[in-house]
Amino acid sequence: MGRVTSVPQIREDRGYAYIRFKGRKIQLGKYGTPEAEKAYWRFVRSIASNPTAALIKPGSQVSLDELCLAFIQARRNQNDHGNYKTAVEVLLSVYSGEKVESFDFSHLEVVRNQFVERGYCRSHVNKLTSLVRSIFYWGVPRKLVPASVTESIRSLKALLERQTDAPEEPPRQDVPDDVVAQTLPHLLPTVTDMVKVQRAACMRPSEVCRMRVGEIDTTGEVWRYVPRKHKNSWRNHRRTIHLGEVEQAIIAPRQAGKQPNDPIFSPLDTIAERKQRDAAKRKTKVQPVQKKRAEDRKKNPKSRVREFYDSRT
Repeated sequence: MGRVTSVPQIREDRGYAYIRFKGRKIQLGKYGTPEAEKAYWRFVRSIASNPTAALIKPGSQVSLDELCLAFIQARRNQNDHGNYKTAVEVLLSVYSGEKVESFDFSHLEVVRNQFVERGYCRSHVNKLTSLVRSIFYWGVPRKLVPASVTESIRSLKALLERQTDAPEEPPRQDVPDDVVAQTLPHLLPTVTDMVKVQRAACMRPSEVCRMRVGEIDTTGEVWRYVPRKHKNSWRNHRRTIHLGEVEQAIIAPRQAGKQPNDPIFSPLDTIAERKQRDAAKRKTKVQPVQKKRAEDRKKNPKSRVREFYDSRT
């Protein structure tokens, strides 16, 4: 649940209870009644989880713009945020100002055609269309979207190969060795080691990002890395990655002193490396005001550093 910095207080006006929130007057019912008290705490819980959605009137009064804004703010720290923003941009470029209750199968098909006209490949068009659909699904339990809307848009089938003008995604090619070699000197040590280990062991990006100390069996001459979660774990497939001398020479120093659940490669290590690099390049003394700002940021960080890198790293 999000953090609420200022909780509105109940006020009275002609026997009725109300609160003011972001310049709006919101009625709660008759002042002093249990119903008004329940309405008040229901609103407080809603602004704690999503302040934008709390200001939207449920039901047919919701516009697509309001729904998309509430969704994007609620999901701003989640994966696929960039793709969701693209989906919302195209949706609102066509139907900005329209009411949610009027959206149906045909409207979603028009939005999908816009993705095709932008030149996106078929698989990406299907993904973006699915993301648009999920925005409406998100709004149903929050009483922002009628269930009839999701029933209608669910019937739009995915684009099939050779049955659409959308191009197929070209096969991904290996990055040439000379490009990798030219890139490595520009990376910090932790990310450099990640690239080397991934390339030597033929791992997926997510697998090198989420390596834990306890997932690596170091008893044999060739180490074995068995990730807890991987692309096909939902199929109950066991994934074993063999680590030779090159990978072992990189991983061994990073295992020292860590617990089984600790990551091999951590963003915290990269932050420390960046600070050391910047300090070495610095030509002037650190001013007292800069030290104080650094201390304040350390005490009250605006964002928390994640334990692991993600596959977009």
